[in-house]
Amino acid sequence: MNVDGAIFKERKESRVGVIIRDVNSLVVATMCKKFHAPLGPLEVEAKAFESSLQFAKDVGLQEFILEGDSLNVVRALQGLSPPSVLVMCIIYGIQSQ
Repeated sequence: MNVDGAIFKERKESRVGVIIRDVNSLVVATMCKKFHAPLGPLEVEAKAFESSLQFAKDVGLQEFILEGDSLNVVRALQGLSPPSVLVMCIIYGIQSQ
């Protein structure tokens, strides 16, 4: 499962996308979500991870590999570094699930 976030400053919105592939790299499901808020780069990446985990649950996935391009979010989720104050609530919410 790959996740990413994007910011559209002029529209004052952010979006996240998720793609789920099977072991043969075939697309199984996709999802995109819009946030009517101008989130920052770290915040939108954290929201992408949060949204992907809910999407995985919605489609019935129990085992998966989650990939994203924010090392700060990944390290915080793994407990390897403290989360930034900007995303602390999102990270702790994900970890408590």
